[in-house]
Amino acid sequence: MPQVEHLGFSGRAADAPPAASAADVQLAAVAADGWPAIETEPLGPWLLRASYGFTLRGNSVLVTGRPQEHLLEAVSSIEAWYAARDLPPIFSVPTDAAGGVIDRPLADPLAHRGYRSSEWIMTMTAATEQVLRAGREHSIWDSATPVRVESDLSPDWMAGFAAYRRLPTPKVAEAVLTGSMRQVFVSIPAAQAPRPGGVVSANASVLIPAAQRPLAIGRLAMTRRWGGVHAMWVAPEHRRKGLATHVLTTMAALAQERGCGRLYLHVEESNTVARHLYSRFGFSVYNGYRYLQRPPEH
Repeated sequence: MPQVEHLGFSGRAADAPPAASAADVQLAAVAADGWPAIETEPLGPWLLRASYGFTLRGNSVLVTGRPQEHLLEAVSSIEAWYAARDLPPIFSVPTDAAGGVIDRPLADPLAHRGYRSSEWIMTMTAATEQVLRAGREHSIWDSATPVRVESDLSPDWMAGFAAYRRLPTPKVAEAVLTGSMRQVFVSIPAAQAPRPGGVVSANASVLIPAAQRPLAIGRLAMTRRWGGVHAMWVAPEHRRKGLATHVLTTMAALAQERGCGRLYLHVEESNTVARHLYSRFGFSVYNGYRYLQRPPEH
């Protein structure tokens, strides 16, 4: 019987993706816990994630391996799953360390279906001890710099997060930020007096309670002896003063204390400033991913 192709999905044996290493699969699972979605549903080894539109990572399919369903059936069911939640279907497709998409049997038919690739998101990793040592040896390191570490999400930390992230509602963001197996919130408090009133996020309908916005923040998620570096941010007027060094070094120390021997983070290829910072701390590119998404219909 001849193969019947539909929008590029052939169903041939060649549609199987290259086998991922156990280390790749484990790190993908660790990273999924590091930035957890509010709603998840497995489809074989794939993980459907939805978080009311808050961040692409929380609202995309984590692609690892291949479901038992025919690819066309799997993609169609995923599109229906996201449509039921009023969200666009987005696939997070793994890449190699050079940014090349590994799963071409999925990516190519999706492109034929109208999906477009996003910028390359690099996954960088490093030994925790190496990051800690590089931070403490940095010329700007000063152990007397006040750094606040909190196990709970505070209004102050959230005010810093809202300064650069669009928040759909505070509860959605809080559910994602506090949903990992373990996490801590690091910040460098401002020296000046608290500002009156509140801090408005990029979405003017969301008002963060009155708070003293910190100068810098970071979030450390800890899963399976891995530490995930997330939400690194420094107030624009306080950049190039070593605050990111203090936050990152503090998180490395916390990860080491809690038995996390390695760290990972995600950074856009175009963010050369952040990439340079992380490289100086010993991070190197391990692999990455690209989001495949169809442009909205008008």
